Amino acid sequence: MKSAHFLENNSFFTRLWLIFHIVIALSFALGAFFGGGVKFDADFMNMMPENEKSKAVRVADKALFSTASKNVFLLVANEDFSKAKKAAEDIFASLNAQSERDKFDSISLSADISSMEDIRDFVKEWKWNFISKENRERIAQSPEAFAFTALERASGFTIGGLDDIESDPFMLEDEVLEDYLGAISDSGIAMSAKDGVLASEYEGVWYVMIRAVLSEKGERLLSRGNAVPLLEKVAKESEKDGTRVVFYGTPFHSYYASTSAQREITIISTICTIALLVLLVFTFKSAKPILFSLFSVAISVLTALFATHAIFGSVHTLTLVFGTSLLGSSIDYSLHFFINWKNGSLKSGSEIRRKLFAPLSLSLFSTEICYALLLFAPFALVKQMAVFSFCGIMSTFLTSISIFPLLSVPSEKQAPSTRLFCLHNAKMKIALKALLASLCAITIALNAGSVKMKNNISALYKMDGKLKDDTILAYKILRYNPTNFFIVSAKSAQEVLEKEERLASRIEGGCTATSRFVPSVKAQKEAKDDAKALLPYVGALHEYLGFSGESSQKVIAECQSDKFFRIEDDFDELPATLKSVLGALWIGEVGKEFYSVVIPSKIEDEAMMKKIANSESGVYFESKVESVSSSLDELTLFIVKMFLISFAIIFVVLRFFYGWRDTIKIATVPILSIGAIVSLFALLKQSLEFFSVIGMVLVFGLGLDYIIYATQKNESEDEKEAITLSFLTTAISFGSLALSSFVPVHVLGLSILTGLSAAFICTIL
Repeated sequence: MKSAHFLENNSFFTRLWLIFHIVIALSFALGAFFGGGVKFDADFMNMMPENEKSKAVRVADKALFSTASKNVFLLVANEDFSKAKKAAEDIFASLNAQSERDKFDSISLSADISSMEDIRDFVKEWKWNFISKENRERIAQSPEAFAFTALERASGFTIGGLDDIESDPFMLEDEVLEDYLGAISDSGIAMSAKDGVLASEYEGVWYVMIRAVLSEKGERLLSRGNAVPLLEKVAKESEKDGTRVVFYGTPFHSYYASTSAQREITIISTICTIALLVLLVFTFKSAKPILFSLFSVAISVLTALFATHAIFGSVHTLTLVFGTSLLGSSIDYSLHFFINWKNGSLKSGSEIRRKLFAPLSLSLFSTEICYALLLFAPFALVKQMAVFSFCGIMSTFLTSISIFPLLSVPSEKQAPSTRLFCLHNAKMKIALKALLASLCAITIALNAGSVKMKNNISALYKMDGKLKDDTILAYKILRYNPTNFFIVSAKSAQEVLEKEERLASRIEGGCTATSRFVPSVKAQKEAKDDAKALLPYVGALHEYLGFSGESSQKVIAECQSDKFFRIEDDFDELPATLKSVLGALWIGEVGKEFYSVVIPSKIEDEAMMKKIANSESGVYFESKVESVSSSLDELTLFIVKMFLISFAIIFVVLRFFYGWRDTIKIATVPILSIGAIVSLFALLKQSLEFFSVIGMVLVFGLGLDYIIYATQKNESEDEKEAITLSFLTTAISFGSLALSSFVPVHVLGLSILTGLSAAFICTIL
């Protein structure tokens, strides 16, 4: 290629470098300032691919997991119920301490709904409207029996008390409150009221439940305000005299995942940094290239972090774990520059830039095109990783061609420190490449049954230790894990509630739904119409209870009033306690439609649930594990298509710079690399899933770099040395990812390490 005049202009490149980094830094600063600070996320489920089936499913997923990310359960266990209850009361008191209370939106221990004054006041106002279908059937069967049964209830135990018996002689408040308790019980938490708390006995041990909802401060990860360390502290203080505390809830997994990821970032970064330093010292034996190379890496990582946060509003900890690989891949450009810099044959940084600009640019293009195509994946985690790497690599490229050429070149030539073994016999090269291809093909053929593209979301996250034991035990006790649910959608809120009511009548074993707390206006009208059959008995009840006829007229007027609770208009008037219950159920209006979630208490036949959902339009049954796994399968296929597109684009670009022979030689390298990855996973009896396929795409971009540099006509020992060091630094980075305890990162690292090793071997042949 003929060099362009602009390659001699240092000021142009310096301004380009400054503009790029200043824009990203300002974007980050403005985003953090107006967005409430720097935010990190560790909830893996938040980063799952968006469900493409329907908008209803996506909306419901977001609402459910937003709620799940805040709810925690503490099960205080002891063989003696009184000791378990006492320990639970102590924990409850500690969590409610003034200095710590701002970490929680709510904390509940009591099982007595009558203590929730806001709900009692709400039910008092709407008791005629909220009469259940079962009670309406009792009224229709015998209004007289229903009326005088209320007197029997009044003389015995009541949930709501007798303060309102003058305005409620039929004890409707008690009936509605009892229905509410039943609705809460059917929410899937298998606990029952005992001595004022929710408790359950399992294998001879009593478990008393404390339920808390974390505040924004309490759920914030990687901050001192996170509530999990406090929960650990108060639990540990209570674990004496045979008492133990079981943790359950998404916030615990998010907290431990984030701290584990932070620890892994530190370890992996330390390993990579030390290894890179050793290589740099061995190679250059001079402080200047080492310091500037590390400067380039530091700037690229900060730029990547700033850009990701500016675009997404937060950075996932898995992105940071993956981002440690940037240490190795971003230093490649520095290595190529400083290998030529120490050689001494070129007299200035501009000359080095002119020599390297074409191969570095092609290398940048082949790598960045792969990351750019990943931005089209409907998967937030992949998009974050793509932005992080794209901006980081762009930063180090600009540093290499803009800042490094400003350095003075050593006057004395220095010999390369490493030598690349390279065959010069063309027939031998072809034979060895054919041997490598044959080994991959034979391995794949012998393990053909293991070569399949299949995702299993359950296998991506592995628990261990106390958290694993607690989660398994808590699930056995609570039987609560709302990963299967119905989504209901319609053009109006009332239509949604009516669909819910029809759906609830068909679900065996009960369910929790908004309409069980706030019926549709249609159901409210039917309730008031049916309740009018009780009005002839108001006078008799009041006479028996000693109240005047004026009181009877007020009761009759209240029943006959044309007043209905409309959730779309009156949601803000719901009591705070009820809003908390409905937080994960009523989604409300999104766009031009209304949505809600119905959670079955138990699911014994998923096929039947799907059949029920399919019987009515606007009702969907969602099995989260199956749905996400299916979405990942679709996304994996999407990534394969993106790979084919990137292959075609890069092939065309390479053909523009090289002849057919060199173009085909370059193109065969990533193909053999992918063959090596497939054969390894087949040998390990592992399916090719989303993250291993992501690794293939990245190998395609990264692996092309080696053969592009080696194909340059002015290939010399300097290029060979740079290619060797480039491979070693990248292999160290991605190889360290393969040591990660988190399955997706481990698989990604293993895939890229295998592919890059194959690409390097093909290059040196």
